Parts: sequence; structure tokens; C-alpha cells
Amino acid sequence: MESVSARGTRPHLLIADDHAMFVETLRFDLEKMFNVVGVVTDGRALVAEAMRLRPDVIVVDVGMPVLNGLDAARKIKEQIPNIKFIFLTIRDDPNLAAAALELGPIGFVLKHSTGPELLKALDHVLHGKPHLTPKLRAEDWVATKVRSRHYLK
Repeated sequence: MESVSARGTRPHLLIADDHAMFVETLRFDLEKMFNVVGVVTDGRALVAEAMRLRPDVIVVDVGMPVLNGLDAARKIKEQIPNIKFIFLTIRDDPNLAAAALELGPIGFVLKHSTGPELLKALDHVLHGKPHLTPKLRAEDWVATKVRSRHYLK
């Protein structure tokens, strides 16, 4: 996968997760294809750094401290409408995935997925297409979208 950002370079990526070992490994792997511009460990810091760095895509843990990943993403999306998101989570909850999909063509990947799935999700969202982990393919996204409302504030 060789993607190019609107800047004409490798896509700029911001990582947000509060687990140090996971982030270090993720950063090491992603730096091979992306320009990782920063790492943050809570949702409030994510919002601040996203505004400052203006990355092409943010890889964000849904379960962030201080401000969860979905709420942080909503705040960022209000200010930077074209930003892309890949949500990572341990929860295989289709309602949570549907709530994330409210933000547009996002990636939703389970943390126990393989590295190639994350890369596929990044490729999809950088090309304006959503990516939902195959385990959560819902038969009726209309019903799932309605159920997702309880995650939205």
C-alpha cells in the first residue's frame, strides 16, 4: 500500500491510545508507510494535537481516558471536516461501530485483528471508503444505526 496525502507526501498520521507498549509497537509498524506526526494518551490531548498537527488520519482507541475516542473524534470533525479516523477497540459491538460510522467513512478495527486488516482499513479511509472489521458486518445497518443513538450525546 503506497498512499499519498493531499500534501503530496506519505500520509500524516496521529496515534491516540493509552497503552504504551501497544502504541510503541503500532508506531514502529506504521512508520514504515506513514509519517507518524505524534502520539497522545488521552482524548483531550488528542483534540489539542489534532488541531495543532492537522494529520490526514487519526488511529484512535475508542476507550481513551479523560475524553473517549468517539467524543474526541466528534470534536475534531467539527473543526477539521475532512479528517479521517480509524477506531480501534476490544469491543466487538455493532452498535459502537454504527456510532463511529456516524462520522463518515471511518475504519473500525478490533484490537485483536491482524496488522494487514489495519493497513487495509487505512487504505480504505484514505480513499474515502469505510472499513468495518468483518466480524461486525451487520445485516441491517438501518436498525444498527438506530441502536447506535444511545452512544451519541
